[in-house]
Amino acid sequence: MLIFPTCLTGALLYMASLKDASGNPEFSWAGTVSTITASVTALVQFGSMIVAAYYLEQTADKRVDDVAAIVDDAEVKKADDEAAHLNKCYREVTQWNKIPVLPKLFMRSSLACIVISCYIVQLFSSQCFTEHSLTDSIDDNLQGNVGNLFLPLGWIATGLFSASVLLLYVFTSWGKVKAKLKAKEAAPKPEILAYGSSDDRTDFDLDLQAAADGIHADELVVSSNDNNSVASYHRRHSHSQGAHSTSTRF
Repeated sequence: MLIFPTCLTGALLYMASLKDASGNPEFSWAGTVSTITASVTALVQFGSMIVAAYYLEQTADKRVDDVAAIVDDAEVKKADDEAAHLNKCYREVTQWNKIPVLPKLFMRSSLACIVISCYIVQLFSSQCFTEHSLTDSIDDNLQGNVGNLFLPLGWIATGLFSASVLLLYVFTSWGKVKAKLKAKEAAPKPEILAYGSSDDRTDFDLDLQAAADGIHADELVVSSNDNNSVASYHRRHSHSQGAHSTSTRF
């Protein structure tokens, strides 16, 4: 359904380009039929995407539990999460109001080059390239040199396009480096993952100190009482030791 109309259109286009010894089309009907088959091919390609989207949506709606039950691959999920975090950092560091002057210059220059190149090709195409079709011979039409396809203005347009691609590559490379640095800075440190934040450790130390102070307070109270309060001291001291032991284990 997908391949046959495409191949048929290509074959008819080729047949329409063939000419006999007198210069007339060898298959005069092929041009008209190729136009029809090209339209059919476009409809088939577009319709296949619509059908695929419909069945994907139906499956996602009717088999939600089955889809949710599929276990994510741990390594793939980790890689996806890291990539999503890196993309988020890239978007943040490439905000236009945060970009330094030099990367902005690269981006503006890239935009200017590609716009000028496109206008040259669109408005002066006959002055950019030698007329050449898919079925023409390179030996006959271009004297055996593919470079003859480009006229002087065509070389300028191609050079501007190449410069635009290069400048865009420099800008994106700069952004990726900055994004990686930002991602490393935003990542939690191993010691914090293991023991919590410094505030948590401070609270933990205060709990230990409070338990120790409670023990000393009990001992002072006992020392100020008479011998008849020994049993009460033992109960308080045991309770404080239990609290200190629990806090220490924690």
